[in-house]
Amino acid sequence: MLERRGANATARQTFGSTSNLLKALALISEMYRAGKRTLPLKPPTAFIRRAWRPFVFKDGDIDRRAYELCVFSELRNRLRAGDVWVDRSRHYQDFETYLIPKLTFEILKAEGPLPVEIETEVQSYLESRRSALTQELTTVATLAESGELHDVDLAEGDLKIAPLRAVTPPEAVSLRDAAYDLLPRIKITDLLLEVDRWTGFSECLTHQRNGQPAENKAALLTTILADGINLGLSRMAEACRGATLRQLAWAGIDTSPLAFAIITSAYPPSE
Repeated sequence: MLERRGANATARQTFGSTSNLLKALALISEMYRAGKRTLPLKPPTAFIRRAWRPFVFKDGDIDRRAYELCVFSELRNRLRAGDVWVDRSRHYQDFETYLIPKLTFEILKAEGPLPVEIETEVQSYLESRRSALTQELTTVATLAESGELHDVDLAEGDLKIAPLRAVTPPEAVSLRDAAYDLLPRIKITDLLLEVDRWTGFSECLTHQRNGQPAENKAALLTTILADGINLGLSRMAEACRGATLRQLAWAGIDTSPLAFAIITSAYPPSE
């Protein structure tokens, strides 16, 4: 289920675009459900950006294909921005789910000072931040005038900042190398096979035409690897022994998002 992001104030700010976009999504869904091929006379268009308008509006009419592409492109942008969320999704949750529930917040507030490390009274907090910022700006200005600003050169009125240097201590590098040496050396396809045994994600990767699962899982996972490293099936077939181009081209890519969702669900996000 798609929901529109925000409380009343935010909803008023985005009502003309986000709400209009959800209406367009509902319209497209209903058209496909009813088998209709043409858009209504006045479909929702307030969400269409200027860059899309030359493609969507042609000769006083609306191009359906361009309209649908625009809708889904805009949906992608709004999902990434958090203006729209998907119910029960791991990647596109409602932003409010990351916050303390309102009831819990009210209880904590009523019991006394909130258990946070910052000032909870807004005016006091802003004043303290303003004072700290003024102090830091004064320090930076003093160091700049005396030419003592670390890694910064203001000669001749030009600002030059020294490139970042590696800050990893040598001890940490040695420890990292020692930890890597403890790991077994395995083939990436063997690792994918092990993950498949845990999750069964390869069952979602079926033949493009007959929908049958792959019999040669090693070739199937080699295809996934070729796609993941942008090597291409032809070059992967040349680099691998025992895998032909025909075997690697067997599986379709259309079902890979479902396999990805299964892997993601098997590993819940860390707290």
